[in-house]
Amino acid sequence: YYALLFFGPVKKVAAKLQQVPELNIETEAIADLKLEFISDVTADIHLSYASHKNERYCEVITDSQTLRWEYQPNNEMYIDEIKHFINICQGKAQPLITVADGINTLKIIEAAKNND
Repeated sequence: YYALLFFGPVKKVAAKLQQVPELNIETEAIADLKLEFISDVTADIHLSYASHKNERYCEVITDSQTLRWEYQPNNEMYIDEIKHFINICQGKAQPLITVADGINTLKIIEAAKNND
């Protein structure tokens, strides 16, 4: 979702997806995606449930600099997310991510699965 938010619509998806039977999960354990955006930006996305490293980050590399965002989850973040969801259900707040955002993300996931 972040890549779509930053760079806009995707025009091409290439992917390599791998299962890791030892993990006993029903989804791909490793996914490597290369996205080409209409804006002519390319993005490489790597996801691994099999990694022994406990890290999550987003890195944007430009011609002049590298921007890195380190994701540090905490319990308060999850509590805030649940509170926000309850507020949406009660009509007190609007979702931060739209149904269209979700559909666009799912289209990329499907393209990756069909491209593997």
